[in-house]
Amino acid sequence: MQRSRSLCLALALLPGLVLATLVRASPSGDPDIGASGPEAGVGPPARGRTRSRAIGATNRGWLASPAQLASGPHLRVRSPRRAYGTLELVDLLRWAAGQVGEAHGGPGLLVGDLAGPRGDRLRPHRSHRTGLDADLGFYLTDAAGSPHATPRFVHLDRQGEGSDREGVEVGFDAERNWALVAALLGQDVTPVQYLMVVTPLKRRLLAEAERVGAPEWLKARARVVVGPQRTGRGRRARRGTHDSHFHVRIYCPRDDLPRCRDKAPYHPWIGPRTPTRRPPRRRRPRSTMR
Repeated sequence: MQRSRSLCLALALLPGLVLATLVRASPSGDPDIGASGPEAGVGPPARGRTRSRAIGATNRGWLASPAQLASGPHLRVRSPRRAYGTLELVDLLRWAAGQVGEAHGGPGLLVGDLAGPRGDRLRPHRSHRTGLDADLGFYLTDAAGSPHATPRFVHLDRQGEGSDREGVEVGFDAERNWALVAALLGQDVTPVQYLMVVTPLKRRLLAEAERVGAPEWLKARARVVVGPQRTGRGRRARRGTHDSHFHVRIYCPRDDLPRCRDKAPYHPWIGPRTPTRRPPRRRRPRSTMR
């Protein structure tokens, strides 16, 4: 009888023990990843329910009632027709770019593709269909170390150096690029799943984090979220293709679950991925024929 009671008690405590283990540990084995986090109120505005909807998977879905990202004091949008996203993503990019611009000055963040006005296929990308993805150009410096703006993304080598189409030598601005990473990952209003970039540039970002004395929990997040990801299929599959820009992806907003489809990994600090409500189904337009 006593043994049965002990067994029941152990089974009752098991979910809590498992959850505690997940919070304290990360895929990288870093014990600090769930130990702390940003202060309350840090991040873009928390809007609650929004009209924008990400529906389906990032490589097979579509986008409803999107928000459009526009150029501003701290943003340079390369193609407005390809800069639609969920309101959560648009708010996050505006806020993060503003954090960098206000603290460090210099030219605004160069923004490439988000999604089309209705989502769906946006060539040449396989993803960028649901308004949860964005391509962000690197902050760059010129040969003298001063902030430098380019109208296009610039491929950089392992040393973080390259040249634009006009032949101007440019370099990876570790200070401002780390400030961007810190803004994106240092808030929990809109959790970031991936921040894709090649490994040599990831090392420069982590070195900058050490130089400026970033908190351990933020460096732990960066070690997990930042880095190359596998792209393509079959024989064309490869890793580490983001040497000219960051590719940021956010998780599905909770209001958009379950029709928006998240994929692993699920980072320990984002909390349970459960829907708050079921979004309305897509309505087909009525025919005008009589």
